[in-house]
Amino acid sequence: MKPSSDIGKFVIILHGADEHGQPQQVFLQSYDPDGNNGQGKFSVTTKLEHAMKFVDSQAAINCWRMQSTVEPLRKDGKPNRPLSAVTVQVTPITAL
Repeated sequence: MKPSSDIGKFVIILHGADEHGQPQQVFLQSYDPDGNNGQGKFSVTTKLEHAMKFVDSQAAINCWRMQSTVEPLRKDGKPNRPLSAVTVQVTPITAL
């Protein structure tokens, strides 16, 4: 998924840790569920202006739930939604 225009009102924040184990929050910049042979590929940014923006929270959730078309099912038979392996928060831009 490519970034939308700047008219979006919501962003996806990814929660994790940096290489030193310190908590880190970054914005989703791009996402391709078919990247890396269906394992998913995404990039992040610390800058709000470079983040993917969504018109509403449902659009952001739909992005997070996107299923790979290259490898639609995981080995356990469940849908392969690569970004769902990451802890995320859908946040209105006005709350930042």
